[in-house]
Amino acid sequence: MIFIIKRYVLEIQTDGAYTMSHAFENLRSFHMLAECLNYGRAAVNLNIDQSTLTRRINNLELSIAFKLFERSKNKTVLTGAGK
Repeated sequence: MIFIIKRYVLEIQTDGAYTMSHAFENLRSFHMLAECLNYGRAAVNLNIDQSTLTRRINNLELSIAFKLFERSKNKTVLTGAGK
């Protein structure tokens, strides 16, 4: 996990279009979803809508090139990279 965060922060520093506040919000969203393992509850806890949470997680996964969660209709679990 530390490797992923370091890689993510390094990418943020080299990409001027992506601000540190966006990075913080994406990491905060990841942490809440990892705690809740439920998009709806995590979104409520973050005071955002579920589509915003989904977009943040997708952006984070794209930027680090790792899938962090396995999603199914009824279940969300952390992948090996997400742990």
